[in-house]
Amino acid sequence: MRVYKRINYIFEVELPDCKRYFQYLLSDSTWLGGNVIAIFENKYDKSESPDKNEIVKGPVEYYCHTNINFGVELGLWKKYGNAPACSDLSDIYFRNYIDEEWIGLKCWRVWRVNEEFISFDELPVRFKDSYSTYLFSPKNVYHKIKYGRFLGQDVLSSFTKTLL
Repeated sequence: MRVYKRINYIFEVELPDCKRYFQYLLSDSTWLGGNVIAIFENKYDKSESPDKNEIVKGPVEYYCHTNINFGVELGLWKKYGNAPACSDLSDIYFRNYIDEEWIGLKCWRVWRVNEEFISFDELPVRFKDSYSTYLFSPKNVYHKIKYGRFLGQDVLSSFTKTLL
């Protein structure tokens, strides 16, 4: 089943006790063509049908990369509507740590959407609050929306803390 998504589409995630939303902002050619989404903090009663423009004005909990189509196919979320994005990605940085010993590569990669990576041996202080991202599976994004953390985040956090 092909899902036709467009930039600024809002997706609804139905949880056992509430509904939450995220917005598709764009695809990042720098990071595996992943769909960049803004996950909103606000929770809504299951009977509510919030205004799309109000949803996107709410606080953003997290920005990350995933595959939206696969999440729809798995039944983890569905299209809700479209609204102009309130997120400005020009100040959003993503980061991850590369440890590929077999080719002698150990470094931090930092980037903005659709821009080149900047590599560092040590992560500069100004990027410590950037969003740690990978191409998260839809099930992992669902877990983040439901529980407030990614699967294995405790392990990932303890690993990156030793690097910081």
